[in-house]
Amino acid sequence: RQMAVKKIASKCDIFFIIGSRNSSNSARLVEVAKKAGCKNSLLMHSEKKIPFADIANSKIIAFTTTPL
Repeated sequence: RQMAVKKIASKCDIFFIIGSRNSSNSARLVEVAKKAGCKNSLLMHSEKKIPFADIANSKIIAFTTTPL
């Protein structure tokens, strides 16, 4: 997943990583996306509010999940 995130992050306005906030894999994917060029990369978990304003202002949105 890290390689895939690296390849597309610079092309995205916002990148959602869907996973547990306790997961080191999820946190690492957020870091990778940010370092690869998508500064607006967020870890989304069940209690996280959806940033509708950011979504509305984005043309390219990416999503990935971490393994269960």
